[in-house]
Amino acid sequence: MLASSSLTGEEYTASFSCSSYLCATPNPSYKLHVGLINFSLRVEGPPQGGPTAVLASFGGFGDFGIDAPGVVQGRFVVKDSGLVGIGTATPSQRFTIAQGYGHAIADGWDTYSSRRWKTNIHTLNGALGKIEQMRGVSYELKDSGKHEIGVIAEEVGVVVPEVVSWEENGTDARSVDYGRLTALLIEATKEQQLLIHSQQEQIRAQQAQITRLSAQIKVIQASLSTNGGNGSEVRTVKAKMSVAQQ
Repeated sequence: MLASSSLTGEEYTASFSCSSYLCATPNPSYKLHVGLINFSLRVEGPPQGGPTAVLASFGGFGDFGIDAPGVVQGRFVVKDSGLVGIGTATPSQRFTIAQGYGHAIADGWDTYSSRRWKTNIHTLNGALGKIEQMRGVSYELKDSGKHEIGVIAEEVGVVVPEVVSWEENGTDARSVDYGRLTALLIEATKEQQLLIHSQQEQIRAQQAQITRLSAQIKVIQASLSTNGGNGSEVRTVKAKMSVAQQ
């Protein structure tokens, strides 16, 4: 029930008596201040959606936030700069979820990657060597004890600094962009396949040489059986076969 209201200049304050549904603070600190414990504020939108249907709109400058117990803007915040934070009042990136706040889940996440927005494009070289310098590890998170697998950001930063972000001190790593490691894995796989193909060609050439030398041995053996001899030709061919098999 509305107990009293006043309109003074640009400020409007309202005081409500407590009921089972609503209780507003009797000493408002803001132009609209609904407070006290175990009460909420509900805003209902238009009955139908559409491009012109707006539930709430906030303009001007300043942050928009939802507090956590004891932490102003601790649940959610859109900073005046446009940075968005969940679980943190001080997001450092365009969209930041606080460490230890849990996993996000979605049907998918696309990254802008068109050639239209890129220049100075080069294929990665030495990718296999870089992969060999990194290691995959298993570990437990200190805060929760959860068992995970991944990499160590500081170690990856030594090899591929482009995928690691750092704290302001420039020493402590903050995160790894696992998705961009895919580019390195693609080129490393291609380099490895070239090595495999080269080895396969070498094996095929050696096998062909062994086949030819085996045929020569059979011919020489047949000749020795028919005409006799000391077998020196056979020993020479077998020596060649031994070299081919190495």
